Amino acid sequence: MTGITIRTSEGIAWIAAFTKWCLGIAPSIYLPNGTALLPQKESTVLITIRDELDFELLVHHRLSNLTGLFEPEIWMSDRYVVKRGHIDTNEWVS
Repeated sequence: MTGITIRTSEGIAWIAAFTKWCLGIAPSIYLPNGTALLPQKESTVLITIRDELDFELLVHHRLSNLTGLFEPEIWMSDRYVVKRGHIDTNEWVS
């Protein structure tokens, strides 16, 4: 993982706190026009405040070759599991 971009219109403070707690990385926060509200030097997590009522999460990866775009992958760390590809809502229900 090389970075995370979160675009949302609500709960910015909670998302920033959760990101810091979960990933151990303080996020940089930007306004919709690109103005830095809370820049964090060398942070790999970016939160952009949106005008629209929605939530978007992008996880950035560096690929060693193009076949990585077509293969499902599960990446694990001591804090979380990331599954690349489509995730059915039933997967979140225990």
